[in-house]
Amino acid sequence: MLNITRHLFYKKQYFLSKTIKNIALLTLAVPILLLSISLFFVLQNYLTNLYILFGIVIFLNAMLVMPFCISILEHSYTENFLKYTRLAENLHIANFKFFLLIDYPVIKSFLINAFLWSFSLALGDFTTVSIFGNWHFITLPWLLYQQIAHFQIQAANTTSIVLTFIILGVFLLGGVCDRTR
Repeated sequence: MLNITRHLFYKKQYFLSKTIKNIALLTLAVPILLLSISLFFVLQNYLTNLYILFGIVIFLNAMLVMPFCISILEHSYTENFLKYTRLAENLHIANFKFFLLIDYPVIKSFLINAFLWSFSLALGDFTTVSIFGNWHFITLPWLLYQQIAHFQIQAANTTSIVLTFIILGVFLLGGVCDRTR
């Protein structure tokens, strides 16, 4: 998405670039709960397959974290593109090769940061699972919610500690990966 918007911006198609970016930021205006309920009503005849449920949950969580990832990556990604585009055109470097040779080394730490934030937001979200979930499809936040609802305080404490350690572990691992570059 960022790649498309920066190419359009470079070609001076500002309106189309802003329109595509605003579509990506749609989940800031339309809550995930509304998108989940809409998809539930549209796809309710196909929700018997567990793989479709996984796909819907992944899609909706990606929509949830997309505005945050865009805000983390956009400035450095666009600035890098504007700085090295003419050089890449002269050297005939384009598309994926441009990303690997020029973009990736600059935005690697930003990609790690975006991944960490999106992982923690998606892991803590139980809106989608509460609508699409069934007894075969349980996540840690949904399990925590069920334990609290049934007054299983000790089990809820354990689940919340596990959830916290998973998120902290991912952030620590991301910090280690970022420092090794």
